[in-house]
Amino acid sequence: MGGMAEDSQLATQAGQGDMEAFSMLVAKHQEAVFNLALRMTGVYQDAEDLAQDTFLRIHAKLGDSYDPERPFAPWMFAICLNLVRDHLRKKSRGRKLYEQEQPAIEHAPGPEEKVADAQSHHNLGLCLAELPVSLRGAVVMRYYLDLSFADIAAAMGVSLSTAKMRVYRGLDKLRAMVGNGAQGGGIL
Repeated sequence: MGGMAEDSQLATQAGQGDMEAFSMLVAKHQEAVFNLALRMTGVYQDAEDLAQDTFLRIHAKLGDSYDPERPFAPWMFAICLNLVRDHLRKKSRGRKLYEQEQPAIEHAPGPEEKVADAQSHHNLGLCLAELPVSLRGAVVMRYYLDLSFADIAAAMGVSLSTAKMRVYRGLDKLRAMVGNGAQGGGIL
């Protein structure tokens, strides 16, 4: 993510009504927020909507609830995770994730030898969707967004040891689901 001081300064300026500063924050972080939402939901359109909602919520909260003494990125990811949790709670009434919609988790198209890898990415996405939201969020932030355990803990509002436990427990569950012979695209 980089530029913690820069992010805090931009967030403070945006909270004071500087739309250019807010636009710079969005441009810098929109891909990471979208990727978090996509890995959590598995549905491209939902991820787009949740990313947009995240930045709308950030804009609304910058003036009153953002503390510039704390890192911006974990605060931003916490907002995204809360919106994703609410979305998944509403969506899970009566159906499982991935049952009715094709997962949009991307993989690079390639020659025939990459077909097995693509299948493993798809299977990993399906397995990821089966993890409890708290474990899924921790694994996604660690291995897809490359966040530190400290940033994961801050984003999830838990202790450092709890963040580490969620990541490792999530990995253990993924390994069990994927099975012995499958590779998890570098994660497992």
